[in-house]
Amino acid sequence: MQKYRYVFQILSSEQYCLTWIDAMEHPDGEVYFNMIWVKGTGKHWKAFHELSSSKYRRRYKSYIARGYRLQHIESYVHRRRLLYAAIFVKEDWPAWVSYHGYSLKRHKHRFYSLHKEGYRLVVQSVTEYRGKLYISAIYDSLSLGGYQVRMGLSTQTFSTEFQKQV
Repeated sequence: MQKYRYVFQILSSEQYCLTWIDAMEHPDGEVYFNMIWVKGTGKHWKAFHELSSSKYRRRYKSYIARGYRLQHIESYVHRRRLLYAAIFVKEDWPAWVSYHGYSLKRHKHRFYSLHKEGYRLVVQSVTEYRGKLYISAIYDSLSLGGYQVRMGLSTQTFSTEFQKQV
């Protein structure tokens, strides 16, 4: 966490914008972060980590009310707590929808419902916590052409489908 804070402080002070974050707790108890930074975007952005579900909801409501959109969400476990990291940006963007902490069943239902409405999945974070999967996701209505959706594929079915699509 200390290295993350150091890198975060240095890069954000040098006009870099954090655009992606991945977190995981190592068996030694430390949380390690992978990050993608982009230089000179000129976007107004805010990033947060170590948010409980309730803190995340408060930040979400606050920043959306200020004209930001959620660009990225990450869920992870630390010290036996389910936590969230989020990146908010202030920019024009097509319609978008997000949720956090959904069960796999609820996520699948919402995924197919949003897909039918013309939304595409752009960020998905899946975390196992206390033996259950929790899914957080962001969708937008930006059309990039056709695509196909497959969920719950076995390794063999995935391999066959991948070869077919290639």
